[in-house]
Amino acid sequence: MKRLDEFVERRREIAEIYFNELSGVEGVTLPPKKDGHAWHLFIVRVKEELHGKFFMYLRDNDIRLQVHYRPVPLQPYYRKKFGYSAGDFPNAERYYRQAVSLPMFPLMTDDDVQRVCECIKNFSWR
Repeated sequence: MKRLDEFVERRREIAEIYFNELSGVEGVTLPPKKDGHAWHLFIVRVKEELHGKFFMYLRDNDIRLQVHYRPVPLQPYYRKKFGYSAGDFPNAERYYRQAVSLPMFPLMTDDDVQRVCECIKNFSWR
């Protein structure tokens, strides 16, 4: 807890680099900018049809991404308990098929963040 303010500030700096470097990049939709946001995650949306290819491209370039989170109605418990199935919540499912969490941790250097951005810019969006 002693370093919480320092970590939050660093995450804000990283988010600012992402916003500056990725604004206007074809195929990437940035999250809304929010004052006071702690940026625990930095989730971007990519073209649904390229989501898997994009994810693997960055992984192949040693950039560790994550997908957050499977829609609650598609979690096994809720599927079993309430009988939900794919297609019941199309907006949540579409978001899930587009969302990718970019690396975001306080020990990232500016060079690390720039490398992520350059890799994204070099991805073939076609």
